[in-house]
Order: sequence, then structure tokens, then C-alpha cells
Amino acid sequence: GGDKPPKIGTGDGWHITAAKGLPNRIITGIAPDPDDPKTVYVTLGASAARYFAPLGSLGEDASRSAGGHVYKTTDAGETFTDISGNLPNVQATWPLVHGKQLVVATAVGVFASKGKNGGKYAPLGNNLPSVAVYQISLKPGDPDTLVAATFGRGVYTYKFADPKPGAGCKDKVRPKTRFAKASLRSARRMRPSSALAASLERTSVSWRRRS
Repeated sequence: GGDKPPKIGTGDGWHITAAKGLPNRIITGIAPDPDDPKTVYVTLGASAARYFAPLGSLGEDASRSAGGHVYKTTDAGETFTDISGNLPNVQATWPLVHGKQLVVATAVGVFASKGKNGGKYAPLGNNLPSVAVYQISLKPGDPDTLVAATFGRGVYTYKFADPKPGAGCKDKVRPKTRFAKASLRSARRMRPSSALAASLERTSVSWRRRS
């Protein structure tokens, strides 16, 4: 690692970045931008020591822990910018780039921004239980299917509309999308709280349960 030039399949090139502007909290997810390897998105937990532990509750130094929960770097980790915007002030768990949108999993569901700079987010579709989502990923071979693993409510899939939603999506007709629960037992339908729904502008995409 260290000063050696990067080399695939080896530890050469690994180094600790300056990460200026990134709070000293647990990093819960990292996602590079497929269009630019120097652009990376990072999600942060609500604790500097462990999941859901209040800042400073375990005796750790929390003086450099304040800030948002989603950050972006465009210089390979040297500096970071807070792009949390209007996301709920809760733990973010996983970032993901789909087309020209940034998708973020949080402790209360999944949100998407109009572009890749964050700032303004909305709940991604409807009918997803208001539950912690710990990981999201695109299905191999089907980049328009999003798979979400929740805490205690099973695994869900979401089908993006075609064409992929991008910045400033202004569809006059709601795209047909599909939202499925892939677990062994069904769960009671839940919607995000009315307060949360009222505080965030919804995107034009939608989803529904198939089982």
C-alpha cells in the first residue's frame, strides 16, 4: 500500500484519505459513481461508536461527529460535502446510484433525489413499510430492479420505470412500476407516516406489493 501505484488484485495504492468535511461517525455504506471513479457517496450512522448508540454515550469523543448522514466526494476522498438535504434526521445505511439518481436507504425507508447531488429527496414509491432498510442493491443482470433488505420485515424488490427516472422527471402519467415482497410470510401493509409524507415531495415513480 502506501506510496506504491495502485495495482488490481493487490494492496498497492491503499491509503487513508484526508476526508476533510466528513464527520467522525460510523460509515454504513460506500458507493462509487459508475461514471466517475473519483466521485464516491458515503452514508453515516447516528453514532460514533456503534449502531443507534447516542453520540458520546460510550465515552467516545463526539466533538467531530456533528453533521448530516449522506456525503459526497468528487476528489477521491480528499474532501466531502454534506448532501443530506431534506432527508429525515436519522441514520442512513446505504447509498446507490441508479442512472442519474442517487438512492439512499435509511432507518425509516428508501429515498431518491432528483439528481446525483442530493439535497432534495422524496420517498421512493409507495407501500414500503416504514422500517429500517440496511442494504439496497441492483439485481445482477437487471439494473432496473432494486433489492432492499429490511430489519425484521423481509426482502423487497422495486422495479424502476422505463426510461430510468432522471433529474427533473416530469411524467404526466404515473409510470407503471412493481414492488414485491420476497419473504416467507406476508406483512401488513404500511405507509410512511403522514407527517413524513407531507414533509417530502414524492417522486413520480410508484410501486406495489405483489404478494
